[in-house]
Amino acid sequence: MSNANAHRYVIVANTDKCSIDDKWVEQFKPLGKGWLSKNKACEIITRDPIEVPKDMAVDVFEVDPLDDNRKKMFLFCDMDSTIVSEETLDRLALNLDPEVARRIAEITDQAMRGKLNYKDSLKKRVAELKGLKIEMLEEIANDLPISKGANTLIKTMKRNGAYCVLISGGFTHVTETLANKLGFDEHHGNHLIVRDNTIQGELSGKIQDGEEKGRIIRRVLARFGREEDQAIAVGDGANDRFMMQYCNMGFAYYGKDILKEAARFQINHTDLTSLLYAQGFRDDEIVFCD
Repeated sequence: MSNANAHRYVIVANTDKCSIDDKWVEQFKPLGKGWLSKNKACEIITRDPIEVPKDMAVDVFEVDPLDDNRKKMFLFCDMDSTIVSEETLDRLALNLDPEVARRIAEITDQAMRGKLNYKDSLKKRVAELKGLKIEMLEEIANDLPISKGANTLIKTMKRNGAYCVLISGGFTHVTETLANKLGFDEHHGNHLIVRDNTIQGELSGKIQDGEEKGRIIRRVLARFGREEDQAIAVGDGANDRFMMQYCNMGFAYYGKDILKEAARFQINHTDLTSLLYAQGFRDDEIVFCD
């Protein structure tokens, strides 16, 4: 049987909850096997599709059996609840009146689930911020918790020559800080109108919704004369599904249901280093720094 007719899987375990070994892998009768990370990440080739027990904390990615561009040269990342483990607006709302914070969180949740138009939801949330000092947002930007594996993902991709782009529906005051901290090559976000160091409750320029995220990816790839098969994307919310359309490998990272339906891959148990294992990176090729 040729490789083109086989199934190639990468299996990654959440080692805080379980591990995998040779005996466990043999249940799938692999035609070929290779450890990317001992007892954590294994790549196998099988004759038939596999099914992993649902009670195991492992993520399974069926990757292309033959892929000349497996290690991607472009990484596109969402920010909130992806590269950072919180929603910036919700964090900012904690400094506001509790009722305002509740309203912002409710609007955010509806938008992320695709229940509310993203542009309208963003305008509503930004209006709630009117009168807030911009210094507060800048302090939060420096204090946002980085998701596990994010540093390792970016540093490894960049060492391998990849171009890394942060694309957020959040604010450029935050994306700039995160991009500089983590080493992204460029960043995109929404522009808050600020006067006398005070947020005016409005945005300037084009709103960065899901469709615009997709257009940014297309523009970046066109600028370098590259194709979608050299790109990988990761996000968690409804507006990230447009990113998935223009990347060969699209990952829903603990994603909302609407994104899981659109994304080729799902990360539900592990961290962002799984994007590296899915591309075939071994531990000795990874820059661990989380």
